[in-house]
Amino acid sequence: MKNGFNSVAGVDSSTLEFLINPQFVMEEREEEEIRKRKEKKNFSILKEKSAVISITDSIPDFFKPKYKRIHGKKTPIVLKRIRF
Repeated sequence: MKNGFNSVAGVDSSTLEFLINPQFVMEEREEEEIRKRKEKKNFSILKEKSAVISITDSIPDFFKPKYKRIHGKKTPIVLKRIRF
């Protein structure tokens, strides 16, 4: 026969696990917090890199250096005057 009494009724699994093995649960939570912080840090670094890439992509060709060939070598063209 089944015992109809349930001593942990209404308790979720994480709380039950904490009651059974608190040290393991605390270590798991700490590891999860550290993992979340690292992911957040990596995401912010990627966000900054993508912002830099998008800025450099938006620079028009006018400001990129121009080259011409002199005696078979590429040399940059010096812009003497720019009018806006």
